[in-house]
Amino acid sequence: MNGGRPHFSADSYYFVRVPDADIDTGGQEDAERAYITGHRWWTLDEIRTAAEVVWPIGMADLVTRLLAGDVPDRPVRLPWS
Repeated sequence: MNGGRPHFSADSYYFVRVPDADIDTGGQEDAERAYITGHRWWTLDEIRTAAEVVWPIGMADLVTRLLAGDVPDRPVRLPWS
């Protein structure tokens, strides 16, 4: 979509507990619809043992920490490589 040119993007993730696992994609923009071809929920074990790399690196450990009630005071920056 960007003509093969490098581009910068920043992703934010939020830890939120929800009553159900339904996902509503109705608010996506055209660019999001073009790039996002599917979605699913992963268990922490699936993230840790995946054959492919799951970004950002360290997400499973951070979610484990959050589930244990260890919520940092400031946002956490995780590496992409």
